[in-house]
Amino acid sequence: MEAEANQLWNRIARFSFDEPGATLTFSARLARENGWRHGYAQRVIDEYRRFLFLSTVAGHPISPSEAIDQAWHLHLTYTKSYWERMCGEILPRPLHHCPTLGGESETEKFDDWYTKTIESYEHYFGSRPPEDIWPPPGKQFESAADSRWVNASEYFIIPRNPLKWLTFALLVGLPLITLGGCAAEAPGGFTPFDFNGPTFLKFIGLLFGCCLVLATGIRFLYPLHDPPIPPEVDTDSKKVYLAQGPKGLVLATLAKMLDQGVLDMRELPGGSPPNKQYLLSTVSPLPVDATPIEKKIYELAPDCKPEEIGKLVMKVVPLAQEEGAILQEMGLIEPNPCEPIVRRWLPPLIMLGIAGLGVAKICIGISRDKPVMYLVLITIASFIFMVLLFRRGFRTAKGNEIHDSLRQHHMGLNPSIKSSSKMSADEVFLAAGIFGATAFSIGMLGYLSDAVNRSRLNQRGWSSFGCSTGCGGSGCGTSCGGSSCGSSCGSGCGGD
Repeated sequence: MEAEANQLWNRIARFSFDEPGATLTFSARLARENGWRHGYAQRVIDEYRRFLFLSTVAGHPISPSEAIDQAWHLHLTYTKSYWERMCGEILPRPLHHCPTLGGESETEKFDDWYTKTIESYEHYFGSRPPEDIWPPPGKQFESAADSRWVNASEYFIIPRNPLKWLTFALLVGLPLITLGGCAAEAPGGFTPFDFNGPTFLKFIGLLFGCCLVLATGIRFLYPLHDPPIPPEVDTDSKKVYLAQGPKGLVLATLAKMLDQGVLDMRELPGGSPPNKQYLLSTVSPLPVDATPIEKKIYELAPDCKPEEIGKLVMKVVPLAQEEGAILQEMGLIEPNPCEPIVRRWLPPLIMLGIAGLGVAKICIGISRDKPVMYLVLITIASFIFMVLLFRRGFRTAKGNEIHDSLRQHHMGLNPSIKSSSKMSADEVFLAAGIFGATAFSIGMLGYLSDAVNRSRLNQRGWSSFGCSTGCGGSGCGTSCGGSSCGSSCGSGCGGD
């Protein structure tokens, strides 16, 4: 890139789509409106920045993909951000969004523009764009004509993915089939339910063992998809989130601000040890490079009552989740977008089938006044393994591997080894984030530790981000002085 283009890109890269103090962020709104994972929405916004850059430097008409177009549509609704700040201060001229005239010739034109856009992307950024955001030419608006706004409170949204349908059918049908065996008969007049007690126990015991081996094999050996982006935990905030989740990130930020002297926390007089209260207050201005989380904490601190530190943390958690969303895209925290449906759902469904078979036979045994104790134990074991195979922790296996490595690498920051008085503010942030704010025991950090213990905030705040499917959009076009750009979406759209 030339010097002028470099300056333009730096301005676009630094541009914030959110107003100070916003809790519902631009990326969160984009994810919500399209049914995307939050991390995917963040990646789309990054690519939208590149589209804005190309609209100025490419030197030819350009066209976005459907996903980029959704980010563009949303940005246009932030009128001051788009027209005054982006077009008035960042870009050298206004970037208009206009619908196409429609027709086959328009579609061909926009496909050609899109192809040139991909070529310019590779020229300026030195790599091919990600295909899950920039599909191959001709497919960039493939689903746009079928997309609709849907009120999820009035309609069920059922994906057409056949594997998801199969999973749903097994989830509903398998227990019904096994329970229906109490009354139904096989064509030959004999079913496993006709085995006598000892024979059925041998049968279900063998079946239980085989199915458990099969389900466990699928759960741990079925291959994962490659993550959309490489798993690079390259910032302190990502390290803290991976270790402690969104609440841990907020608490670590609080610890850093206390250590910097931006905030003050003092014990109120008169409280007995079980009922101590602490007052949080601001004492000095924020640094110019303060993060959105720091700005939000600083905004809320003056109004925080002594008993409401936990509520302050929870108000800032939505901003902290922004950091975790990208870790999910890396396949480091759950729900893991890299995990196939078969691996996620089939193992617990297999064990649910065994449990259903056991329940059906228990019903038969009770109706015939037969002992069912051993059968009850096998059924309970099936339910337990079903839950264990379905359950996921906060981090994925890869996330745990990276977390353990980071914890070992930063072991020297453990407050039990190194006093906080000998740490910098950034080291306090990492120490509180990786080893927990409750690891500190003296001074204001000790007060924070005590407040955390009593407010139960030392439990991780794990959460998920959005869902895994998008819901379309429409085409669009732009005009920037002498160069125009547009896109096609069935009926198509263009720029003027």
